[in-house]
This record gives sequence, C-alpha cells and structure tokens, in this order.
Amino acid sequence: IEGQWRDHERWALTVEDFRSDTKGQCTRLKNTFNTSDILCVSATLADYPIIQNMASYYAYDISEYMGWAQENNGTHSIGIDFIKYWHEEDTYPFLIKHNDELVGFVIIDKKVTYPANDFNIAQFFILRKFTGKGIGRRIAIQCFEKFRGRWEVFVMAGNTGAYRFWKKIIGHYSDHQFKEYPKTVGGFDRHVFEFSSQYAEGL
Repeated sequence: IEGQWRDHERWALTVEDFRSDTKGQCTRLKNTFNTSDILCVSATLADYPIIQNMASYYAYDISEYMGWAQENNGTHSIGIDFIKYWHEEDTYPFLIKHNDELVGFVIIDKKVTYPANDFNIAQFFILRKFTGKGIGRRIAIQCFEKFRGRWEVFVMAGNTGAYRFWKKIIGHYSDHQFKEYPKTVGGFDRHVFEFSSQYAEGL
C-alpha cells in the first residue's frame, strides 16, 4: 500500500496527459496537476489536519440541505475521521489550491458497490468563496479523465445541492450516457450515478 501511495504522490494531471493516456494508465510525473490556475496537490499525511479542519466547513454547507445540528462547541462535524483515507488501500486524497490558497479537497477511492466498477468520489469539497466559478466542474472532469474506467458517484438523499451539481456535470461529461438509481450504501440512502470515463471526450 505504501508503495502504491508514493507512486500516486508523484502524479501530475494535464489535458495533454489525459488525451495521450489511451490505455487508462496513470502517467507518473511531478506532485501537482494543473487545471488552468487551479492546482490539485497529492495530500500527504501531514495534510490530514488541514483536510479534517476543512471538513467542518463541508459539514456546515451540507447542513443547509440535511438539517444537521451544530455541535455544542460551535463547530459542525461531518462525523468522519479523515485519517482513514491515509490508511485504506487504493485511496487518493488531494488538496485543491489557487496560488497557494486552499480551495478545497477531493478524495478518490475504489469503494464501489458493483465489482465491475472502478472508482468512486469518496469526498469532494470546494470552499464557498470559490463556488460558482466552474472550479468544481473542472476538478471533477480532471479526476474522471485521469482515473479512467467505470465510476460510481454517491450523493446523500436530501443533499439537493450536490445532486444537482453531479447530475449536471456527469450528464454533460458523459453525453447523458449514465445510470441513476437509489441505493442504500453503508446503511444510508443514496442517489448513485454510474458512468464510464474510459471513452468520454471530456469538456
């Protein structure tokens, strides 16, 4: 696992890499990938507290739709210790930055519900300051194109903001060649989007 993780720390993503990567194999380059002026940097264990801290804002934003109560200490909690993403196999956390300023994070794993599928968006968050600028869309597409294969994206039932976001992006990206269905995952009701990035042209 450690060897696999060190390999992924060195990945870089560019549009040119995606287009030439016809076999779906990830090209190992340097430690960042560039989408316009937005950088996605492979998150090391030292970055764990940063992502855990941002998760409080993540929970706050989701509470608009889910009605989650604030903690007694004045914070919001997502109910997850993100340290697990550095210990689980086939899990790839990234920090999203703009000119060294934090923009959010994305975590990709292989915890899918059907063996024929390959990848899942475990967590995806863009800070409110940067929403509505197309950043989330660009990062999502970069992830789909770098990690080529069959995808599942889960959205919590009731999280209508995330549902609209993913349905629009996946529909456009896949030319509406996707499946959508309700499913109980980990004891919770989810909307599941299923699609392939293996042959998609992207945007």
